[in-house]
Amino acid sequence: MAAVFDPDVPRTATGLGVSTGLLRQVREFGVPLDDSCERALAEAVRAARMRAWQEENRPWIEAYNAWIAEHGCFGEEYRSF
Repeated sequence: MAAVFDPDVPRTATGLGVSTGLLRQVREFGVPLDDSCERALAEAVRAARMRAWQEENRPWIEAYNAWIAEHGCFGEEYRSF
């Protein structure tokens, strides 16, 4: 999967509402607002993609888990844990 966050890609200005208390702390501690928001959004998109993939593939995952429950895992007799 390609990276969602790339700091070298051109940016688009957007209106973003941030609580005044949080914004005050961001400025107080010198947290880079743009990069921090972009990274948090990239992580949220990554998590959403993962949930979507899991939901889309749920029947196959359940079928595989059922097969393993019935037949066991390959090489299970050699596992030491």
